[in-house]
Amino acid sequence: KATVSVLYWVLPNFATMSGIKSRFTPILPKNDELEHRGLVLDNGMTVLLVSNPKEKEIASVALAVARGHMSDPKEVPGMAHFCEHMLFLGNEAYPVEGEYKQYLRQHGGGANAYTSTTTTCYYFHVVSDYLEGAVDRFLNFFVSPLFTEDATLRELNAIESEYHKNLLGDSKRSYYLMKHLSNHEHDFSKFGSGNLHTLLDTPKEKGIDIREKLSAFYAENYSADIMSLVMRSDHSLDEMESWVLKGFTKVTSKGLQKKVDWEGSHFTPSELGKIAYYLPIGKKKSMNVRFPYSKIVPEKQRNSRVLTHVLGHEGKGSLCMYLRDKGWISGLTTSETIIDNFGHFSVSFTLTDEGHGRPFEVLAELFSFIEMMKGNMDEAKRVWEEERHVAQLKFDTSSKIRSSACASAYAAKLRHSDEPEEFLSGKQLLGELNVDDLKERLGDLEAKNMLVMIADEHPEEHAELQTEPWWGVKYSLKDITDAEYSQAATRCDVGRYTLPPPLKFLPETTEVYEGENPTADPEYLVEVEESTKGLVTTCWKQAAFNTPMMYLKMDMESPDITSTPFGQAATVFVSKILSIDLSEQFYELEDVNPWHFSYSLLYGYFSIFVTGYDDKMHAITEALLKAILTMDIKEATFNMVKEQRIREIEARNTKNPLELGATHLSQVINTVIPPYAETDKEVRNMTWEAVVKFFEDVKKSCNMKVIAIGNKQREASSDIAKNLAATLRAHNYGRDTNAPHCEIPIPHRVALPETPLAEHRILEHTPNPTNLDSSLILHYQLGPYTYQMSAHMEVLHQIISPRFFTSLRTKQQLGYIVSVSSACSFGVLSLNFKVQSGVQPPSVLHERVDAFLKETEEELRGFSENDLKEVISSAKQKLLVPPGNLGQLYSEIREKVLHGLGWDKEKRIVAELEKVTKEGLVEFYHTHIRPESWTDPCKRKVVSVYNFSDAHAETDMPGLQASVTRQLDDVEASIVHVDAQNPQVWKASMPLHPKDIKC
Repeated sequence: KATVSVLYWVLPNFATMSGIKSRFTPILPKNDELEHRGLVLDNGMTVLLVSNPKEKEIASVALAVARGHMSDPKEVPGMAHFCEHMLFLGNEAYPVEGEYKQYLRQHGGGANAYTSTTTTCYYFHVVSDYLEGAVDRFLNFFVSPLFTEDATLRELNAIESEYHKNLLGDSKRSYYLMKHLSNHEHDFSKFGSGNLHTLLDTPKEKGIDIREKLSAFYAENYSADIMSLVMRSDHSLDEMESWVLKGFTKVTSKGLQKKVDWEGSHFTPSELGKIAYYLPIGKKKSMNVRFPYSKIVPEKQRNSRVLTHVLGHEGKGSLCMYLRDKGWISGLTTSETIIDNFGHFSVSFTLTDEGHGRPFEVLAELFSFIEMMKGNMDEAKRVWEEERHVAQLKFDTSSKIRSSACASAYAAKLRHSDEPEEFLSGKQLLGELNVDDLKERLGDLEAKNMLVMIADEHPEEHAELQTEPWWGVKYSLKDITDAEYSQAATRCDVGRYTLPPPLKFLPETTEVYEGENPTADPEYLVEVEESTKGLVTTCWKQAAFNTPMMYLKMDMESPDITSTPFGQAATVFVSKILSIDLSEQFYELEDVNPWHFSYSLLYGYFSIFVTGYDDKMHAITEALLKAILTMDIKEATFNMVKEQRIREIEARNTKNPLELGATHLSQVINTVIPPYAETDKEVRNMTWEAVVKFFEDVKKSCNMKVIAIGNKQREASSDIAKNLAATLRAHNYGRDTNAPHCEIPIPHRVALPETPLAEHRILEHTPNPTNLDSSLILHYQLGPYTYQMSAHMEVLHQIISPRFFTSLRTKQQLGYIVSVSSACSFGVLSLNFKVQSGVQPPSVLHERVDAFLKETEEELRGFSENDLKEVISSAKQKLLVPPGNLGQLYSEIREKVLHGLGWDKEKRIVAELEKVTKEGLVEFYHTHIRPESWTDPCKRKVVSVYNFSDAHAETDMPGLQASVTRQLDDVEASIVHVDAQNPQVWKASMPLHPKDIKC
């Protein structure tokens, strides 16, 4: 015993002498049962290890570097982002490009990274048995990157493709316009994305070697003392610590500080007191108001949560509710941005047509509300104390974060935390209200200290038209006049405004029900009762997550929703209207029991989804349902929503090409989705009276389904569902059980014919001069779901996905978005290849995919038995990883209930994975993707979706429209053209996969 004690004491101290400077213990939620260990290495790197030894997990690792695009050299904008890309392309230990991602994908994982203003974060997940190998590949990013000349030049094209993709995003465009309008002497104003112009053309003109500049940037900024590493898995803490000490101690330190003392202010008086009108890509109408802070206090003393909460409130007495009732806005959001030693507060309004013409009247109401806040500090204290209580409650009972997402979330928090042990608690828990700081922040929210940005279709009508240099945003900029200041400063009746009322639904108990016989597998209860009008309840007896939470979803199913284009259009109206009106009554639930009202056009239901504490779930869900059943649909809200819907229709062409292509594909192969032209016509002709009648009919014809999962005993969950059904009956709604049998058709897929030398093709051109990309989707329909087919599809996907990315993205540089995805929709399995490119038209992209698939056949034949065993092993482990939290479990159960899959789906697929052989996999590939010879029997069924940019439509589309064949090796395949705008005739001529009927 004495010997053991001495060894136990000596080993930790030996570790301290072997690379560890100090240890820390993070402050964690009370119900967090995972094991944690915090380290600071000798080189200054902060490390958090998280172990879950009780069950298998998908492992995740992330490393955040406290430098982002604000650290770019001024002469080379986009360098930090470019460096992020380049670290994936080989290092001295693993020089082969794509090897890292291929290792991860073949072992059930994946990787990504992002660059923000002051942080670059790299992260991956992988099946836990292969974590050590993944860690070794990952750590060499930060030890010995190669930055080869060939890769440097090629990856610049990936940066350009990503830039092209983002040109269509209004959020990116408005963000970079705001940066352009900020102080140009401040690093905040930099163009962080980068493109070929900033990273290749301009450096060449200035005689700058971009590769040398990249190496210098890496050497100056990638320092261990500003890095935060997080590793989570089911391995022991000691084992993970040994990997960290073996590898990450090699990362060098340059003596840098995590937080930079940025010089000056990102907005000076010269940039404030102005209003910018800018042309959006979409048809949105919005106004964003930004107020820079005069100073930034330490994190523990900040009181911004009370500002964002009170100004963003949507209930009675709120700014949002008043402006909605006036018909000036449809939504309001608030946010705060703090970057090291500077920051700003933002209020964003989604404007109606009328509100768009009254910006200074909207501002007058905003400043009147702020004045009300200044005069109600006692009430502000009460709101703060409630927020503080809720924050503590949520922290103590928080659910375990999903394992695959844990590392990236924690690494970012750890990077920004002043004290590593407070990386979780510091952001979530609140201290005493600092009234002086709150008053100072409210003082910053004044008219002379603001920059206003308004999305406007005619910015040239307000001032001289200008062009933002990087994103090409057209805008005009003018000083706010004295008259406009006076209008904004007009104090309205502050008596109409109040701070949020006291919370009504705070839980009185957070006791956890563990169940009589806790097991790893959940227990289900399914009841169907005639007396409750088709009530179906699925309950789960909690035994695994040690949290007083519950997920409850109640669906009101009706054939009226899916039966006609009118029903589908009216469903969207009802959902949007009720979401707005319900938020005014139940906004307070957002803190403790968030809710969401939604719909499914595919499955024919309205849905109320509530999460949070189980204690008041019965009262909350009953109150929500009663409100829905008795709510009068306001004509004013209808008019607001109709305006929004028409604007959405007119902006549809501004979506990215792959998103449009996926929509075209869905309209062609799914039975219940009508063409846009039909639903668009219904939207434009929709009336308030028609929507009111439609919703009344739905309530009368609906069945109710309830899925209740979480911290309730079986009987209690069943009682909640029965009470909801009783509430429906008490209001004389729900399908009459004596009425004729009603059918809600479940959507099913068109069954493509098994003709390997015939392809179905959709050609679409969506005019949009801002879009520079075309896209291709190849949809291989494999067939009705079987466990055997699912097993083969999973193995094939894991093998070809990384190779597809490496070939078409990394080496050929065809575009930024290159992916392979497997799917099961409405009982039909498919494999989908997607490429979005500004370099080549869709026909060439199709040829390149064909060439890849031909090469893949040879690779499959040469695939070693050992490699195949590893792929199968990782696929099995990934399937058998249990849900890590209640949210994951809910999603899993919901999908099984919705699609009618067996509760033991994962185990049955694993059983089929055991039978997969290389010969069987090659045969599966020949049968469904590409035959060995085009004269062989084959079940290849494919739809190609070509979406053209303006340029490619002019050069490539006319010939393709006339073509009726396509070359496949030495044979010709016939082409069947399908009109995505009017696919009904074609769909009617095609056989269908079996459909299911719900009642």
